[in-house]
This record gives sequence, structure tokens and C-alpha cells, in this order.
Amino acid sequence: MAGRDCWVVGSDRDAIEKTERLCEAGASVTLVSPSLSIEALSHIKTLQLKILKRDFELSDIDDQLLIILSAKDDPKLCEAVYNTCRQKRVLLCAIDQPKYCDVINVSVFKKGHLAVMISTEGAAPGVSRKIRLGFEESLKSTPIDHFLDDLAQLRQELEKSEKNPEERRKKYLAAIEGFQFKAEVELPNSWSGKLEAKK
Repeated sequence: MAGRDCWVVGSDRDAIEKTERLCEAGASVTLVSPSLSIEALSHIKTLQLKILKRDFELSDIDDQLLIILSAKDDPKLCEAVYNTCRQKRVLLCAIDQPKYCDVINVSVFKKGHLAVMISTEGAAPGVSRKIRLGFEESLKSTPIDHFLDDLAQLRQELEKSEKNPEERRKKYLAAIEGFQFKAEVELPNSWSGKLEAKK
């Protein structure tokens, strides 16, 4: 993504999160929104990006690599943007609108060297986000980032000091002996194998 032209349209939490992730990946990011909250501005104030404080227009679609559109309550706009992106050969990720997506949106948990990507293939983006938040809550007080730093250093030291590959492997596995990861999932009480839309 480094140096590639990517636009994010919207001002909600999803749009701001995607803006941050694209900037972290080194993309050339343009954020389009007629209004940004103080909270949103505080999240992106340290990022290198261009902000257009106006409504997004179909004529904005040109030769970008990717457009991320957060317009969950405007299916007509999603469809129009999707059709124009197809004509211009621009990839589109319409958040919570999987039928208008060329790119599947994933939720990412990152702490140090640990990166976990979570996807429901567009079926339930809200569940992906809750799983990510579950990782954040479960690991917030666990220094797994420092543990992984130490393992990386140990690996480098073993590469230099131990010439026997099998012995290197044994010593490395001994260092992670006792490490465990457990996950718990609670499904809604209202779900008994089938969900129905509430009337």
C-alpha cells in the first residue's frame, strides 16, 4: 500500500479506524467528510493525510487504488459509487455493504509483533469488531508484546550460537513451554440456532 492513493469517505468510527490503518501502511490517504468530530480529529491529528471537508462526489473517483466508503444508511450512494468504481477500475470497500465490495474488510488486533486479522467475509462485520475488542480486553494487561520481543532476540542469539538446527529448535520450544492462549465466546441468549428479524 506504500505510496498508493487511497480515499476514505465518512466520519464515523469505522472510517477513522480505516484511515489510521491505511496511514500506518504508508498509503497516500485522503479523508472526505463534510464534518469531523473533535474525537475524530484527535485520532488523526498526528497522521500524514489530506482532509477534504465537503461531501464526496462521484466525479472524485479517478485513478485511486482503493476507496473505503462508510455510508451504511445510504445504499443508493453505495450502488452509485460501486458502479462508478467498476467503470474506473477502482477497488471499493463499502463498510457493512458486502455486495458492493471488491475488498473484504478485516478487523485487526495488533500488539507489538502480534497481529491477528479477523474476518466474517462480510457476513457480520459487527462480530469481527467484537472479537477484536475481546482480544484487546483480554490482552491489555498481558505483556505479550515484550514476550515476543524477547523470543525474537532469543531466536537471533540461537542462530549465532547454536549451529545444530535440531538443538536450536529444542531450545526455542523450551522457551515457549507453558505458553497458552484460551478464548471464550458467549452467544446471545436470543439465538437458539436461528435468528429472525425483529418486527
